[in-house]
Amino acid sequence: MSHSDNKIATDNYQFINLSFLLLNKIINNLDQILDIISFSLVCKRWFDNRDKYLCFNNETLMNSRDIKVDKHFTLNSYKELFQRSFDQNINRKHLLVLITPDDEILDYIRFLKQSKPYTVEIVQTNELNDEIIQRKCYANVNNLSLANFSRFRNNIKLPSNIKEIISIFEFNESFLPLELESLQCSINNTINISLLPRTLKVLKISGYGTRGIDVRSLPPNLEEFESCVVGLFDKTITGNDTHQMPSTLKRVSLLSDDLPSIKRLTSIHTLLINVSITGFIRIGDIPESVTDLSLTNYSMPLNICREMLPSNIKHISIIGKFSFRAQISSDYRYTFSTLQHLETLDLSRVSLSNNDKIGPLPTSLINISLPSTPNFKYDELISSCNQLPNLKFVDYGSFNNDNDQRLNNTSIKSIKLNRSTKLTDQSIPTSVEIIDFNDYRLKVEQNIWPPSISSISIDTAFIDANDNLMNIPSSIKNITITNEQFTFNIRRLDQQFILLFGNNLLNINSAILNINCLTNYLKKYNK
Repeated sequence: MSHSDNKIATDNYQFINLSFLLLNKIINNLDQILDIISFSLVCKRWFDNRDKYLCFNNETLMNSRDIKVDKHFTLNSYKELFQRSFDQNINRKHLLVLITPDDEILDYIRFLKQSKPYTVEIVQTNELNDEIIQRKCYANVNNLSLANFSRFRNNIKLPSNIKEIISIFEFNESFLPLELESLQCSINNTINISLLPRTLKVLKISGYGTRGIDVRSLPPNLEEFESCVVGLFDKTITGNDTHQMPSTLKRVSLLSDDLPSIKRLTSIHTLLINVSITGFIRIGDIPESVTDLSLTNYSMPLNICREMLPSNIKHISIIGKFSFRAQISSDYRYTFSTLQHLETLDLSRVSLSNNDKIGPLPTSLINISLPSTPNFKYDELISSCNQLPNLKFVDYGSFNNDNDQRLNNTSIKSIKLNRSTKLTDQSIPTSVEIIDFNDYRLKVEQNIWPPSISSISIDTAFIDANDNLMNIPSSIKNITITNEQFTFNIRRLDQQFILLFGNNLLNINSAILNINCLTNYLKKYNK
């Protein structure tokens, strides 16, 4: 066949199958499997021809067993399509929890060899010894999560394809591969930083072994560093204004006493500060490059003033005992109000007294989580929220509408409620489209729902309190149900029927149910 004949044949194929090619392009732009299934149900012709344009994103399908015998997958019209997605996948990633003391090593080695051509991305094991390493069965493993290094011979080194290691026990630095990129470890003895691979980009150390780390010995191209020690009174890092940590650092977590070793760096954008028992934060300690800041303090209350915060900060999370006054006076007005780039302020875990104030908020604010302090006086804070033109999300915290002040900002699109929230017909702004009910488990009366609501997140107790969801307005099409064991996405098809889908690591669950059967379905799944 000539080149021109091939082109004509291709053009004819594309013309004849144009509708399916277009449908396939649409499907490829849908991220959620629930959206894909719903789309295929829109019209009878699309449903009848679903095998010609529809396949599923198999990267989210972690279980490789035969879906036809899965008792939780009752969406019979799609079983063949899901099975085909499994069968065609040659790059599936596995999370493997392997080798307990009773396991046979040879069985483990055989399993790794049989896993090819799949990618064994992570291996988690209690013990790893030199026999396994010598058999070179780790050629397709990138990440190791280890509980014990003790059974290695001194001359054994992990293979160079291992790029990430997580260890919760002591180890000999000489075991580490020379090209290691990420190391996370918990140690109680002093670690020799100079012996770690120079290729490390991520280093996270917890335990008393972090005492006395010399910043001059850190790998030169480090991008993320975390030092976490609980209960120490002294510095864990040997560094100062002169001896700074690597200039390549982008994400850092450390004690407040160690801030001098990073204060002059210009590449850090994410900083987590744990205030030590005797620690404090000085003006100028936090680099101006920081845009994402998290502060934690469980000792004496620490005051945060405007001068401590970088001008370009975008996200702030504050946990523990803090107050927000100006450096010299008791003026609260300027702590946050002049931060013109601030988008997120999380105060949900801050400890405040009855008389503490937050002060005015910047007009740039998009997301705010209110304090969860029961006796906190919210009136001024709610009044400030109502004046923010860009505010989209509010976590109510312990705000429960007790006083006259109401949250009525019509720019708000999403809210998160809590167990203590008292709902009235004025509690939810009329513009809200998404509600996360979190641990709220009471019945929501019909007059409370604004007509704008289209999506909610709930737990199973909320279902029981709300008549198996029968009293939920029909305008709410998308529902997410979560508990400790699973997450289900639900799409309402009509007043009676729902489409349910859940990919919970090892189980894929899908069904079209009468809404009255939802509770029983979830109870069967929990067994």
